[in-house]
Amino acid sequence: MNNTQAVYSGIIEKIDALISTDAIEMIEEANSGDESRITLLYDLEEQIKAILVHLNDFKQVGILYPDFEELFNLINENKALLAEQSYSSIPTLLFSLKLVRMLEGSFEEIPSDNLIPFLEFSKFDDIPHYIDSDFYLHVGDNNYDNTILFINTEDGIDQLIENEFIFPDSIVILLLHYLYTHSFEEKQKLLIVKSTEPGLTINRAIAVLKLHLVCSGKSYHKVITSERDNLSSFKNKIIFNKNYNQFDDSFMILSEYNSRKELLNKYLSIYHLVENFMCRYPLVKLQNQNDGNMFSIRNFRGMYDDLDGKEINMIRNFFKVIFSPSYRENHFLSLSHDKFRKLVSDSLMTEPDVDKALKKLGMVSKGTALTYNTINLYSDKQAKAELPQKLADMVYGIRNSIVHNKETEFHLSHEYMEPCIYNFINSYVLNILEEVLLSLLTEENNVIWYTHSQIKLFEV
Repeated sequence: MNNTQAVYSGIIEKIDALISTDAIEMIEEANSGDESRITLLYDLEEQIKAILVHLNDFKQVGILYPDFEELFNLINENKALLAEQSYSSIPTLLFSLKLVRMLEGSFEEIPSDNLIPFLEFSKFDDIPHYIDSDFYLHVGDNNYDNTILFINTEDGIDQLIENEFIFPDSIVILLLHYLYTHSFEEKQKLLIVKSTEPGLTINRAIAVLKLHLVCSGKSYHKVITSERDNLSSFKNKIIFNKNYNQFDDSFMILSEYNSRKELLNKYLSIYHLVENFMCRYPLVKLQNQNDGNMFSIRNFRGMYDDLDGKEINMIRNFFKVIFSPSYRENHFLSLSHDKFRKLVSDSLMTEPDVDKALKKLGMVSKGTALTYNTINLYSDKQAKAELPQKLADMVYGIRNSIVHNKETEFHLSHEYMEPCIYNFINSYVLNILEEVLLSLLTEENNVIWYTHSQIKLFEV
């Protein structure tokens, strides 16, 4: 294919198909009974036919048609009517016309020497990978080696048609060449590369694209969001005569939690509140034991013994308190058990999906995976003995899956977020954490509330 063929062939073929007998009949049938639209259709058909004759004439002599803008406007203004046929892709035609208009002012006579080595490029359009980028272009060396061009219309092609792009005439012609046989309605992604390596595979080409995107300061992953930002149910528990001013750090954590929409970042924000409270609890306990009296070195050593341990043990100890009869008479234990059961009974998840999520998140003890049925069938006695630790392990395990990225461990990322894991975190774990942590924060208690603003070290 030469430059002239690349510029004209795809556009002419798409217009030919657009005003073919079959296409016109399909539009007529869709608008039968609407005389005004039928009249408009026939008028458009005549205008487009006349332009098509000119396009073929200009192609024959190798001259760039000067009125592509007129054709673009004609198609664009009537795209709703013209789209009522399946023989020509209107979005792809409009994008082709947008591209060819970029050549205006570059030349009148289309160069006879190829501006680009068409046959040395590879095209990939059957792309299963998720790439959150509408458009990317990198032009390699003077021979176009290592050139990469990516177009993604999964969210529609309108932005590509409306936005302004600036790139070399040679790339415009290359794209027009591939749009000759490409329809964005059938294949929503298009990747074009020129590599010196023979037999380039789709996976290697996608890996190069991802590396290009991150080195350009962009992201390509699917952003998994959560809309959990309404904690209004706790407002009625807030009263003015309480010393909420001791929780300034906690308020900032919750502000960050509300501001974040990505599920994983949102989870890490509320986990910061768990960390804050699990370290605060031993100091509150120490204050309560001394009831405002003087502290000794022995007191501090005892407190540090509670703090100087593995994080999972500290979370387990904290959860053992808030899910115990000593704090609101097992209210949160019953709530957590009930909400877990309702994941399946309320059809939020299926039992196999809950089991899969628990296994993926590492809820395995001594080679036995925790299952929905295990927790569902807990008696009240078993729930008191087992559930607080299981909840602590879930909360800590999810945190580790997000922040750890070891080759030997499961890493939870947006790209590999399975629906079962999303639903389990969003519908259950975050739900429980909000209920527990906001209740601790808004209602005065002996778990995280300081009763004295000072530590007394000696009598004056």
